[in-house]
Amino acid sequence: SLGRRLGLMLGQIASDPIERIEIDYVGKVADMDTGPVRVATLAGVLAPSLDGPVNAVNAEMLATERGLKVLESREASDSDYASLLKLRAWTSGGAEHMAAGSVFRGQPRLVLFEDHGVDFAPEGNLLTTRHSDAPGVLGQLASWLGERGVNIGGMHMAPSPEGKADQPALALIQVNRALTAEEER
Repeated sequence: SLGRRLGLMLGQIASDPIERIEIDYVGKVADMDTGPVRVATLAGVLAPSLDGPVNAVNAEMLATERGLKVLESREASDSDYASLLKLRAWTSGGAEHMAAGSVFRGQPRLVLFEDHGVDFAPEGNLLTTRHSDAPGVLGQLASWLGERGVNIGGMHMAPSPEGKADQPALALIQVNRALTAEEER
């Protein structure tokens, strides 16, 4: 479940096709059979860009057909988590995206997104923003969503990464419905 959710996030934020993905298993998960995690991750990464279903049966075949390079690595725990799943994706346009997560009490949790430390349940309809870290920005966004009948179910805000004041802040927002293409503009 965690691999699919992280893969979906990366597949949806990538504006160009993903050409390469690196899956890093850290800690206890590195000693397990990670085949099902790899397949679920690939299904998540591919699903947003394909019209048909992507599942455990066809995910690896579809990845191969599209020339998606998949690299896997395993490492002993060097983090604050007993097990950590880290994904990095590179697009045809040269962009790099990253998401990492763990499982707490059976609940998948997003703990890193791009360069931001977070603690968020990646479920439902999610809206991500990168914005200037200034008063009122998220208030304006919340008002804009409310005017369109979009309800906020949860939110996590992360300031600019430490030592990187030139980078934007991040917000992860659970909303009650997906935005329309017109609303996304």
